[in-house]
Amino acid sequence: MKKFLFGCCFFLFLLSSFAQKGWRDSEMEIKVFLNNQSEAKVLHDLHLSGDIHMNGGFALMYVVPDELERIKDSQLRYELLISDLNAYYNNFWNPANEQYHSYDQIISLMDSLATAFPGICKKIILGTSLQGRQIACLKISDNVDIDENEAEVAFDGGIHGDEIGGPENLIRFARDLCTGYGSNTQYTDLINSREIYIYPMVNPDGRVNMSRTNAHGVDCNRDFGYMWNGEGSSINPFSQIETRVMRDFMNAHPFSIHVTYHSGIEEVIFPWCYRASHAPDYNNFTYLSALYSSSSGYSNLPYLQSYADYPTNGELIDDSYGLNGPVSLTVEISYDKQPTDILGYYQKNITPMVNMIKNAGYGLEGLITDSITGKPVAAAIFIDNFYPVFSDTLVGDFHKFVLPGTYTLTVKANNYETRVISGVMVTSGTSTFTNVLMKPANGSHVAKVACVVIPDNNPADEANTPAVIGAADNVNYSLGRSGWIILDMLQPVLNINGNDFKIYEGDATPEGYTCMVSQSMEGLWSNLGTGLGSKEFDLATLNSIRYIKIKDDGDGVANIADAGFDLDAVEVLGQVVGVNPEVNSIVPVIYPNPANNELNIGTKMNSAGCFELILSNMLGQYVFYIKTELKEFYRLNVSNLDEGIYLLTLKCDKGIFQQKIIVKHNK
Repeated sequence: MKKFLFGCCFFLFLLSSFAQKGWRDSEMEIKVFLNNQSEAKVLHDLHLSGDIHMNGGFALMYVVPDELERIKDSQLRYELLISDLNAYYNNFWNPANEQYHSYDQIISLMDSLATAFPGICKKIILGTSLQGRQIACLKISDNVDIDENEAEVAFDGGIHGDEIGGPENLIRFARDLCTGYGSNTQYTDLINSREIYIYPMVNPDGRVNMSRTNAHGVDCNRDFGYMWNGEGSSINPFSQIETRVMRDFMNAHPFSIHVTYHSGIEEVIFPWCYRASHAPDYNNFTYLSALYSSSSGYSNLPYLQSYADYPTNGELIDDSYGLNGPVSLTVEISYDKQPTDILGYYQKNITPMVNMIKNAGYGLEGLITDSITGKPVAAAIFIDNFYPVFSDTLVGDFHKFVLPGTYTLTVKANNYETRVISGVMVTSGTSTFTNVLMKPANGSHVAKVACVVIPDNNPADEANTPAVIGAADNVNYSLGRSGWIILDMLQPVLNINGNDFKIYEGDATPEGYTCMVSQSMEGLWSNLGTGLGSKEFDLATLNSIRYIKIKDDGDGVANIADAGFDLDAVEVLGQVVGVNPEVNSIVPVIYPNPANNELNIGTKMNSAGCFELILSNMLGQYVFYIKTELKEFYRLNVSNLDEGIYLLTLKCDKGIFQQKIIVKHNK
């Protein structure tokens, strides 16, 4: 018992130590003056913590004494702003700061809004920080408990904990939206037609500690998995709970527009952060950035591609856009990271925030459904050469902001024929709805890119990561020398007799790689071996997997076009989905669907046999598994399962059958 108590006390001591000191010992803030791009590159190559704002001619850096010596040796001119960040911020929240809401006060305000306006406001706890604080957001929409066919828009702030103006703006905006519902016509219309998510404190420990980093000392805005490169003390992509929670939040909602708030300069920036070339959605980015700027209260709010300000890897906006396709913007609201004119900065941003909500519903939208059952289909929607967006797995809706014009939609989904719809016209200030009926067919491939890394980048290659989605088509993504990619198959890849999936190389020159698989993004990863060119792989002793990781073998030249293994596609082998007597002798009898308390599972076959019966959630995690003989119906108790969509798999030596099951409890 004494050992247990000592352990608990020691753990609490560690947490209290984190809470009292969020910066490194003797860490200071300096302002580095930059006269040209050459000086900015010198500073960037020192790999220090901070933000370079070439557009403003300066950088704000956070350094300890030995790092300051490196600044001095570089001959860059600097000014010391804060000599000891721990001492400077030690009593920021104690006594209570009258200008700003503390972490506890923001959480209380979120709770009070959800309580006072339950019909339109819902608080969602997304996770818990290292130091035990809520990572939470508000959803504001009519019918707030229902996922409707409406455009979704997200606002977040506080990923750098010492930049406290963004969270202040967001909690005030949430309050004004809720209190204005029913009296403010504009707010009412937007709440009735959009799903608005407000995520005030991405890094709550950082806010309490008044530190840029989280409680692990990691810059969360360098920890994201799209073109991660080990900056900001990040040891792996999505290494921190805050970034994993944000990743899952972005994956769960098909946002049309996403805005993240910072401080340190006044500007709007957009992808790419990691490379100089323009993103495919560049014109959409510049239009909405210009709209944000022109409708704001700033006399001058520049907007530009993030790389033009300074190059970074692992940023949230690159991850949001690169993996999920929305317009994703960073808005730097003030030069001062703790501005005194809080209300003034809020008022400067209200109108552009409203404009972002409006525009989230403009462009292209639609429903992706099964042509036979009418049920929603999880699909990737490619619009011309833009990065794809993805349909909502519960409703089937998709939304993509585009400028007026005529577009071609290509819709790809596992176990369905690809649909191509041309001549879809969009006019200004409106959305064009397209109802897409998907015809079932055999064939399962990569559904999404989950993470991608090229060590030190490769600007010579176009980095066409969406090329790996869908069936092989001789359009590929080159991994880069020693680069790697994690692919989300969305549905479980099952271990059948023989090989289970095939990796396709996209050109005629075979290149080497290693293939690993896992049930989770976080691992553990099982190494299935190496390949040279296109190759089939067997899951061996594994029952099923969801994620496939492919890593280039490191041969060849790094900074050239098509460097590294050229990945075209991954195809699942031998797994028939649906009932087709010519190819699958399993004829299931499953009812009711949706299921309330019990699901009856049976099969009609020429002879009885032993079955594996698997029920998994949409993350690929097993919630039920049994081996049984289905001589009679098996009655599966689902009363304790959360409502939602599950995948039922019946597996025997005569074949495999999979069907989506909806669990919906009667109230």
